[in-house]
Amino acid sequence: MAIQRSNRSGGPKTAEGKLAISNNALKTGSYSSRAVLPGESEEDFKQLQDQFIKDFLPLNVAESLIVHQLSSLTWKILRLQKLEDAHVLRALHQPIGESDLYRENLKLPYEYMGLIQDLSPYDDHFFKQNQSYLEYLRRFEDGYGISKDEFYEMPKIHPELYEELVRMASAYTKTDKIIDVAPESLIRLKYTTPEGGSIAFVHHAFGVLQKHCEDLVYIHQHLDQIRSAVTNIKEKRLLEALKDQGIMRAHEDLQRSFYKALNELRRHQTWRHGTIELGQGA
Repeated sequence: MAIQRSNRSGGPKTAEGKLAISNNALKTGSYSSRAVLPGESEEDFKQLQDQFIKDFLPLNVAESLIVHQLSSLTWKILRLQKLEDAHVLRALHQPIGESDLYRENLKLPYEYMGLIQDLSPYDDHFFKQNQSYLEYLRRFEDGYGISKDEFYEMPKIHPELYEELVRMASAYTKTDKIIDVAPESLIRLKYTTPEGGSIAFVHHAFGVLQKHCEDLVYIHQHLDQIRSAVTNIKEKRLLEALKDQGIMRAHEDLQRSFYKALNELRRHQTWRHGTIELGQGA
């Protein structure tokens, strides 16, 4: 009785054909969709897979699966590193509070907390400019004794300080944007006090700006001590973030799985190469 020949080809016989088949297995959507989470780039993952295929050249199903596993594990390691970086940045950017400074033997009033969150602008030029603003504002401490002529020159003498004055007026009048406001307009603006009275807005704003400049002078006088305390606080936060046991264990588990899969792939390829050499020798 004749055995009927199967219509199936049995798959590719050449090395090139086997490589193409293994590549197709790695590029199927079922594989990549398991590794890529919502919000991640499917294209980036496919590029990573392609690079692993080029590096290891799998020639059978077993090797293809291991190479897919290696690319997936690498993708997860990269993802974990991003999460770890975000975790560390959140810890470092957490606002510094009075209790943090107290543990560093530094006592600062609560109103200074907003001024010490970012110390990067506090250089010599910044404080010299602030001192000139303070000297200018203190000339008008009496408020209603402001000379109109002098005030009209403010946009030229201290343009940045005047821009801050305009922003305060914009916030007070709830106007979305005030552009090129003339000093005459600001002088006519009235400010309602908490007690229900009314004063010139410029008088109120100059008082607020002067207090802010005085606070910055205090920061400048204690900057070395503040900077040292803030540095210590952030270093301690960084150490605590890096000690996160969950992240460390996940890193170790992924690394172990990666090298286990890599060793398995090497065994497969060593066995395959040995088999080919044996067959060629026969």
